[in-house]
Amino acid sequence: MIELYRLAGSILIKSKNQFYLLGNLKEPCNLNEYGFEQVDFDALQTPYLKLNIYDESKTIFFRDPIFILSNSELQDIEAILKNLSDKLLIKRNGSVSERLWNLLKNYQKDKNISWIVDIPQEIWDIVRDNVLKCT
Repeated sequence: MIELYRLAGSILIKSKNQFYLLGNLKEPCNLNEYGFEQVDFDALQTPYLKLNIYDESKTIFFRDPIFILSNSELQDIEAILKNLSDKLLIKRNGSVSERLWNLLKNYQKDKNISWIVDIPQEIWDIVRDNVLKCT
């Protein structure tokens, strides 16, 4: 199972006691406070980054995920990270789209959003374009 959290505007992903940052941080964040080594990260260059844990006791903040991907054992974590970055990041700045994130939060009845990995990108792009359309 993969767990998804938010951290300073980015998505923090936990898989098998490994943590990944997806998308740029939107506000200053001392990753050391959460048990991770501090990193310089630009999601325009690489949309996700594996975080190094230096103090596992501080990662206790991440115990109640906002969302989960329950069928994730069947797929490679790199493929899932790429898939999620294609679906949830704004391509021009590498940040998480709050509109798309809120779409998931407002319409998903439970925490399991495994379907988002399985939905074809072409279909998601239709949803994405409608959600992100300026009115």
